[in-house]
Amino acid sequence: MADALKEATGLEYEVVVPTSYAATIESMCAAPERSMGFIPGLGYVLANELCDVDVSFAAVRFGWDVYWAQIVVPRDSDVETLADLDGATWAYPDAGSTSGYLAILPMLEAAGVTPGETVEAGGHTGSIRAVYQGDADFSSSGRDRDRRRRTTAAGFRFASPPPAPNPPAGQPPDTRARC
Repeated sequence: MADALKEATGLEYEVVVPTSYAATIESMCAAPERSMGFIPGLGYVLANELCDVDVSFAAVRFGWDVYWAQIVVPRDSDVETLADLDGATWAYPDAGSTSGYLAILPMLEAAGVTPGETVEAGGHTGSIRAVYQGDADFSSSGRDRDRRRRTTAAGFRFASPPPAPNPPAGQPPDTRARC
């Protein structure tokens, strides 16, 4: 990614993966002259309000400008419909995640599902791992077309709402001016 950005802008980039969306926003606001970040919709709104972050471009991953959310259960689970998840333990990546949390809430609500215990798993991989390790009955995460194939091959079944646009790259005003 750093090479593609350097080629497009002529600037040097250090690519890091923060621990949460909140950490990404905090970093962009703390160093507006030298930062940008890929953040979900809610993160963009918050960052825009906090430090005037604006959308510069959006990612295209594996040829797609959209991605999908998924709800995952073990393949041998008795769950057949979303309503069967009522009272079950839900692992999700981060409350700021569009695909792993915000897109899933209306699906659960429409199905009359109130999760029992919830586990904020710290990332998309962590939410899937929680189901695999038996710490949750179901999980939610983002997925791309390739991840769907891998998730199914690993012994999971899933449901998915319509796709969402890939997260935009937000930039504070100082970085936008330099690019």
